[in-house]
Formats: sequence, C-alpha cells, structure tokens
Amino acid sequence: MKIAIISSSGGSAFNAFYNISKNFWPENQYLIITDRPCGIEQVAADFHLPQIRFEEKDNNIFSQKTNDWLIKQGNVDCCFLFFSRLITFPLFSSFPCINFHESLLPSFKGFKALFQAISSGVKFFGATAHLVDADIDHGPIIAQACSPIISSANIDNINQASFIHKVCLELIITEALMEKYLIFSENKIIWLKTPTSGIQFNPDLKNKELKKIIHQLIIKNNVSEFFSSEIL
Repeated sequence: MKIAIISSSGGSAFNAFYNISKNFWPENQYLIITDRPCGIEQVAADFHLPQIRFEEKDNNIFSQKTNDWLIKQGNVDCCFLFFSRLITFPLFSSFPCINFHESLLPSFKGFKALFQAISSGVKFFGATAHLVDADIDHGPIIAQACSPIISSANIDNINQASFIHKVCLELIITEALMEKYLIFSENKIIWLKTPTSGIQFNPDLKNKELKKIIHQLIIKNNVSEFFSSEIL
C-alpha cells in the first residue's frame, strides 16, 4: 500500500506511526508533501522517504499540484492529512483523503481544537479521522478516540494524549485497509466486516501486538491518567 502524508506540522504523530508501521507492514510506502518548511521534512529525510514541497498560497493550486505529483508516483491508495489548510476538489476527488483532527467532531472544528475543548468546559477530548470533503472538518467519520479531561490536566499533557490518539487512529485505519475490511468508494466508507469498538477507540485495533505498543507509548509519554486500565 502507498500512502501520501500531507502535512504542515512537526510530524511527531507520523514519526511514531512510521516506526511502528515499518515493523508490521514493511511493504508499505509513504510519500511526504508539505506547503512550507516544517518538522516532518526532517522526518522524511531521516527515513529516506520521497518528499516534495509546494509553497502555494492558493488552496486550489496546491491541491492540483499535489494531485498531479501523486498521479506521477503511481498507485497511491490514500492520503493522510495533518494539515493546517484546506485541500480542494482536485485532490480529494482523486484520492481518499483522511484528515486527523484533534477534536471529537462535529465539535470544535477549525484551528486550536484542543484549546477550544479545554476552554469550553467539556469533560472529554479526543481526535477524529474522517474523509475530507468540501467543508471544513466535515465528511464521513471513520474512527474516533477520546479521553477524559482530568482536573490536573494542562494543555501540554493533553497534547501528549492527543498525540497518542492520532498515532492509534493511523494504525487502526492502516490495519483495516491492509486487511481489506475497510474500503472507500466515492467518498463513502464501506466496512466489509463489522469493526470492534474499544473503551476509548472506535473502532479498536485488532492486533494484540499493536495494542501492546500503544500501551508502551502511553507509558513512555507519561499520560496513563488519560487512558482506561483496560488499555493499560
């Protein structure tokens, strides 16, 4: 499987995902597209991944250039987005584009979603993976992750828990695509098998070894308080 990563961020969630993915699905290929100098470009260099930057202010031009480049690469299955801009029809009409947004959509669309959640007084925060369409942080939801906002939480450790959410969602979707029980058709989600939901991830990972790695990642990042004892 070949996955394009479209990012304008530091790339920490992809970095962690890639280090896990290469051990479970070594045949997978990843392409990195950015629109500005950002940390994920160094991640691409460290892993010797194909990478290109299109410094275009116009979203349509960026989307068209990205689409054209991906077509030249051949056999791209989907795009993962960690992107602070909108992509437009020329791209999401050609490839399934999956956005990883740091809120439980449809709540807290747009920028600074975690800050919005904390400021609003809600009791849970999370992340959503959804197919991209023409509207902001809209489109069919594929998977979500959530954690409670505990009384001692601050934006830094909530960010760390959100990082775990996004890594796990990347793994959940990749696992489902690799095992061919999730497909995309005309911007619709089709589950060929009914997915299993977990305590904080819906759907959940199937592979027990992947679950162990997520457990280790939670411990390493010192965010155990945000996750159920059933996960730990």
